[in-house]
Amino acid sequence: MTLKTWIKTITFYELLVGMKATMSHLLHYRPITLQYPHEKRTLPDNYRGMLALLRYDDGTEKCVGCDLCEAACPSRVIRVVSAEEPGQPTKRYSKE
Repeated sequence: MTLKTWIKTITFYELLVGMKATMSHLLHYRPITLQYPHEKRTLPDNYRGMLALLRYDDGTEKCVGCDLCEAACPSRVIRVVSAEEPGQPTKRYSKE
């Protein structure tokens, strides 16, 4: 056992380092609460927004049920169930 480790053991060095961190947090604490409707946080550059199915002006959906968005979603939260228009097999839409 070296002299340096013996001195650290006698003086409870680890406890003093922990108490220093605790005291610095207590003395320099600033709350980071935002008042949401009035203050908005800055969003990261890669934020894409909320998922939403877009519609044309007449109210019909812009989705043709091709399942490409389901395959490309990295977190696998998109699920597409497609269906066909009765009598028109070339017209598809997303059922769910």
